[in-house]
Amino acid sequence: MSVNVDRESGVMTVSITASSAKLAGNLCQNFLENLRNRVRKIYTRKARKNYNFLKERFEEAKQGLTKAENRLVEFLESNKNPQSEELQTKIDRLRRQVTFKTQLYTDLQNQLTQAEIKLKKRESVLSVIQKPVIPRKKSGPNRKLTVILFLFLGGGLSVGYIFIKEYVQNLKEDEEKSEEIEHISSRWKEIINSIKSYFSK
Repeated sequence: MSVNVDRESGVMTVSITASSAKLAGNLCQNFLENLRNRVRKIYTRKARKNYNFLKERFEEAKQGLTKAENRLVEFLESNKNPQSEELQTKIDRLRRQVTFKTQLYTDLQNQLTQAEIKLKKRESVLSVIQKPVIPRKKSGPNRKLTVILFLFLGGGLSVGYIFIKEYVQNLKEDEEKSEEIEHISSRWKEIINSIKSYFSK
């Protein structure tokens, strides 16, 4: 996977190399979905917290208004013709409670609507300019280039091996340079082993 971000425009380009074209497309789609969800969570954390708080208060106000209205209705039904000042005062008090609860309910409803709009705006902070495209042909590896490189490398190593082998044979004839022969042989073995281990990976 490679990700490039243009800091001036804020455009992020994502490219994925996989064993099959469909797998690359699916991985890219999943990456974008996870990125969108992560960015949404980060940018909407405060707005969502505020929205949830207002929603809880709104539900409480709704229940409080319902209770206040029920109390007023029950009192009016049990006192159909209230003549005394005491009963009138109680009715006025119950009506004031209903008015207050209605005002609180309306205010919280407006705040909840505004918080919901703000949350929706922040949720769309990341937009996809172009959906993932499944490639029609492979982008790599280039088999022809690989074969040519291995041919050149194999030829170079063969020629090098022949020269070194001949050089070593010439050195063996000279008894005074036996230590040098051992040193060169061990170095050559190390080189061959490192090349083998590199290509075995």
